[in-house]
Amino acid sequence: MPHAVVHDHLKLPPELGSSGGGSKPEKKEEQASPSRRSSQSKESSSSVDTHVGSDAIKTFDDMDLSDEILRGIYACGFERPSAIQQRAIRPAMSGRDLIGQAQSGTGKTAAFAIGALARVDTSLRETQVLIIAPTREL
Repeated sequence: MPHAVVHDHLKLPPELGSSGGGSKPEKKEEQASPSRRSSQSKESSSSVDTHVGSDAIKTFDDMDLSDEILRGIYACGFERPSAIQQRAIRPAMSGRDLIGQAQSGTGKTAAFAIGALARVDTSLRETQVLIIAPTREL
């Protein structure tokens, strides 16, 4: 299964850069083992919580999503969450700021979209979610 890391809070660990200018870790860092990466992140920035492994929720049904969202997920052909989705959807649903790291095509966009949609109160007729992302990322 692909490796995925979710960092809570908006303070970036040093290896990701602080400018937000799209800097990426070097290849050497991307290939680090999960336990090594976790310890490096904790050492480099004490305000960043790294969730790997134990916080993974293996099925969409276990994520406390509404029936409407579950129907949409399954109607799109998804059967089970990817590694990044298993770790990122629940923190996103709880309103936490997070940074998700995973390879291209692993479901990061769906992870934050599902988390955001789960927070929407359909009875309110006002803006509840604002997503800002570089277009090259979507």
